[in-house]
Amino acid sequence: MQDADDPMQQLRGGRHSDESAPSAGGAGRKPRHGELWKLAFSERVSMEFVFVDAPAVSPHGFLMGSPLNEPGRSSDEAQHRVILTRPYWIQTTPVTQDQWRLLMRDNPSHFQDMDNLPVEGINWRDTYRFCETLSAYGLQARLPSEAEWEFAARAGSRAPYPTGDTIRPQDANYNGQYITSSGRRKGEFRMRTTPVDLFPPNRLGLRDVCGNVWEWCLDW
Repeated sequence: MQDADDPMQQLRGGRHSDESAPSAGGAGRKPRHGELWKLAFSERVSMEFVFVDAPAVSPHGFLMGSPLNEPGRSSDEAQHRVILTRPYWIQTTPVTQDQWRLLMRDNPSHFQDMDNLPVEGINWRDTYRFCETLSAYGLQARLPSEAEWEFAARAGSRAPYPTGDTIRPQDANYNGQYITSSGRRKGEFRMRTTPVDLFPPNRLGLRDVCGNVWEWCLDW
């Protein structure tokens, strides 16, 4: 899957995944693929997760990576089939500064002038500590693997972007001056992060799967 060019490539955020959401679905009932569950810390701060039942909806796996003829692809995107054997929950947005500040008691982000901005300026070890802290709330918290992330980001699509074969600056926060595919015109380059709920979600309900910040994965 081709990611839109990140306007802040030196600033990385993260998206939390967990293997168990204790209150989701009700006692004794398995959640449905695409079902939402919210963990509320306060009236102002919460985390929303979506259930990804990959084994049920794609028992034969999915094609990870990109075809050789996809415009703008990187050399490390060799297309190959991946079978995910366990369902999982994944947050519908990158981790926000409010979520990070509440759990970690700090905010390393450069851009702090708007509500609901993603946390940035963190490394992989920082995200590991965040997941450890979050696990104290009864979750088996961890980062998603790259395969889990891409499966959720694709949401059943084989196109380069959630919007299809092309993407526009009104669809995601990326360098709109950079063109990688036919039919795509130059557009706005915001040169900063934007609120995680600014752009439409993909078909599974995930936002910012292209652009805004890079996202750490368990294995990358």
